[in-house]
Amino acid sequence: MEKGWHIYAFDPTYTFIVTDYDTELPEQVMAVEKWQLPRAKPYYADPNILIFTGDARFVQPLQIGEDIPLGASEIHMSIKYQACNPNICLPPKTVTRALKLTVE
Repeated sequence: MEKGWHIYAFDPTYTFIVTDYDTELPEQVMAVEKWQLPRAKPYYADPNILIFTGDARFVQPLQIGEDIPLGASEIHMSIKYQACNPNICLPPKTVTRALKLTVE
């Protein structure tokens, strides 16, 4: 994220849109751990609200099963977030991606 911008990790006041992420996996592809999230920081205006800033990477470790069929499939991922700076919050946005997976 550009300097000065952030997205929300936790908001007990339910004022802001907290970042949400999801993965749709093909058969024989399994999540092996919880999502690895960037380190959240206290929001300057309310330390009970946590935010992500800078290079915020969300990682989902996966394992491919031994019986996965050969060929192409896709992993569908989405993230919903609301980006804000000290002056303005942009409308919430959902970004989706289809990652190609080829088993040979």
